[in-house]
Order: sequence, then C-alpha cells, then structure tokens
Amino acid sequence: MIFKIAFKNVLSAGIRTWLNTFIISITLTCIILIQGMNNGLLKELTTNRIAQEVGNGQIWHRNYDPFDPLTLDISHDVISPGISKAVKRREAIPILMVAGSAYPQGRIFPAILKGIPPDQDILKLPFDQLNGNSPKGTIPAMIGKGMAKRSNLSQGDVITVRWRNSLGAFNAADLTIVKVFDSKVPAMDQGQIWLQLEKLQEMNLSPNHATIIISSRPVDELESSPEWIHQTVDDLLADTYQLVKNKSVGAGVFYLILIFLAMIAIFDTQALSIFKRRKEIGTLMALGMTNRAIVFTFTIEGLLYGFFAALLTVAYGGPLFWYLQTRGYDIPVSGEQYGIAISEHLYPDFSLGLILGTLIIVMLLLTIVSYLPARKITHLQPFEALRGKWS
Repeated sequence: MIFKIAFKNVLSAGIRTWLNTFIISITLTCIILIQGMNNGLLKELTTNRIAQEVGNGQIWHRNYDPFDPLTLDISHDVISPGISKAVKRREAIPILMVAGSAYPQGRIFPAILKGIPPDQDILKLPFDQLNGNSPKGTIPAMIGKGMAKRSNLSQGDVITVRWRNSLGAFNAADLTIVKVFDSKVPAMDQGQIWLQLEKLQEMNLSPNHATIIISSRPVDELESSPEWIHQTVDDLLADTYQLVKNKSVGAGVFYLILIFLAMIAIFDTQALSIFKRRKEIGTLMALGMTNRAIVFTFTIEGLLYGFFAALLTVAYGGPLFWYLQTRGYDIPVSGEQYGIAISEHLYPDFSLGLILGTLIIVMLLLTIVSYLPARKITHLQPFEALRGKWS
C-alpha cells in the first residue's frame, strides 16, 4: 500500500518528476562515463607497460637509476649463476644499458644503447629483427617510431654512435637501422637504440654483464643478492597508478558537484511536496496511517526518482557505453607527448561493479535526502495537519 501511494504521488507530479529524473540520470551517466574512461586508461597503461616494458617484474643493479643516465657506467655487473639459469630457461631477459651519443646526418643527440637477446619472447616487441643482415662494417640496430621521428631516421639509414666502455676509453661504431618498431611505451622508444646483447657486451668490454633483468614469472621467485634489487610489478607501475589516482581525484570533485545538484533538486522537491500536501498527510493520519509510515512513503518517492533515472540511463546511456567500450574513441594527442604508454585510440572499461556501485551510492544518497525533509512528520499531530499547520 505504501509503495502504491508513493508510486501514484510520483507520477502525479508530472513535469517535476521527469525533470528530477533527467537530472539524476545525467548525474549517473556522467559519473559512469568518466569513471569508465579512467578505468580504461588504467587498463591501457598497465597492459602496454607489462607487455612491452615491465614483464612480470624486474631485477635492477643496485646503482641503476632510470632518471639519471650518468649512473649507467657503474650500473652493470656480471649476471649471477641463479639468474643465468633463469635466462637459459627463457624465464628472464638480461638488458645492458650504455650511455652514448648518436651522430645522424651531421647532428648529435644523446642516446642510450641497450642490448637485448634478439630471440627473447617476454616483451611483445620484434627484437628478432636484430638478427637481420646489415651492410658490411655496420651493426644491426633498432629504434622506435618516436625516436625515428625526432632524429629524422628511417629503416636502412646508417648512423655513427660513440660511447665510453667499461675501461673508460671512448669508441665509435656505425649502426644500420634494420627496423623501426612501434611501441606505445615511451621508455622503450625515447632516446633508445637497441642492439644485440652480446654485441653491446663486446663493445662495452663487459661480457655477461647486465643492468636490469626482466622476468616472465613473479620476480620474487628469482635469486636475490645485495647487488641486485627486486622490483615487483606494483613497484614499477606505481607512477601509473598515481597518475590515474590523481585523475580520479580531480574527477571526484566533478562528481560531488553533480551529485550535490541532483540532491538539492530532490530535497527541494520533497520539501515543497510535503508543504503542499499537509492536508493529505493529515487525512492519512486520521485514517490510521502512522507517522513513520508516512515518512517511509516520502522516502520511497525519492527512491522512485532514482529508479526512473536508472531506467532512463539504461535507455540512452547503455548504447553509448556499449559503443564506446567496443569501438573506443580517438584521443586528440598522443601519449608520446605526455610520456605515457597509451595509444591514440582508447577503450573505456564499464564494469558491472562500476555501474552497480554508482547506482547504490546514488540510491543511498537519495534515501537520505528524501528522509531529511520528511523528519518533521514524525512529530506532527493529525488535527494540525488537517488544518494545514505544523507544530
């Protein structure tokens, strides 16, 4: 009976009902849409970095600092026997890094020479091309598209590189770009020149040395030592998690504004409805309905606004969410400009938990906001309500 009365009251409100429903629906749609984009961004970033950079964790030489290339000269050592066994089982990839300079077409720019086994299958990048042929007297090398664009290089070009080996002597060699690969991870592209690991170890006079080890299984399962520091996936992706968290905090302010506006609309509607229906409330009391039942009726009315808003959101938001999740949308700027591992086409992630969680939170707030203006009814006397007065 209470639900029936509440349902009829909501429908009889006419345009006021549908305006409130539309406001709540817009709030639901915006929250789900923005949060789905943030989830899609996090999924894209982590997937790309795990596939092309992080693996299942890494082991760093204790002196290695990815933000300080000047430490590369002292950031490599002989691979330990335990890790060497994992490398032979193809469960780990050793990478050697050497600071150098490149001289393409009479220009100069700093570059990091990185050696990697061409036959590795942990990182989803085509390093097998390093086994390709190159002109006599040159060494096969690979660069990313971003590097090629900034240095004005293309496949087949020959460049000269200079480096200082582990004994402190400077040396130089000619490299042939045998492949320009496409990577969404700037750390694998920007300022990087990739060579065969054994060749770079020979060039640097550091046989069996590595700077980092990338693992295909949980890195904690590999051997540890004071010289080598374990970096888990969470450690390596901490900056990515923080980036998305910061974006979510900024979006949270927007959510609060939308929810506040929707709640104000419902609060005003309920307060006005109670004021205009004082005699109706008195009649219901005179007929035996308790004060608490009447308060519950008004609370149900607020929830019905949310229910209708959810239906409206499904009607026009459902196809929109489906389209974006299956087709994605174009990002006007590339992730390369911001130094993040993201493609130019992003797919939001609208999970069932996200949708249900948003609905539950909004419904709970609607319940509270609908109850607040109706609290006064609990102390109302029937004869006062019939006379249109409040105690």
